[in-house]
Amino acid sequence: MTCADPVTAGLFQGDAILKGSIHAIFAASLLFGSIAAAEDASLSALKQRCEAAREAKIAPLRAAAIDECVTKQKKDRASCERFYRDYGNGGRTAAGAAKQRMFNDLPECLELYEAEKNRTKP
Repeated sequence: MTCADPVTAGLFQGDAILKGSIHAIFAASLLFGSIAAAEDASLSALKQRCEAAREAKIAPLRAAAIDECVTKQKKDRASCERFYRDYGNGGRTAAGAAKQRMFNDLPECLELYEAEKNRTKP
């Protein structure tokens, strides 16, 4: 069926242009969404590497602190392990001052921080 009315024919052409634009926008959103997902996966992998490297450095120090707690303070091992479970993670002191995380300057962590800084914003 053909349309003889030029106004109606123009509307149909406009619909085709609109549909094409919608498809282009949808394709672009998929592309940018997949880029963001890839960045998130990459950042997640970098974060895991950083935390694994930090834990490798902190674990012996935590074990020594727990052993010292048991031997010098004469507390049971379970309570010492509970007390030192977050050893090296930073946070706040009893006075409210900020306490820096240990081993934040490892190359794996610096790589993560640089990637987070350079991440494209959504």
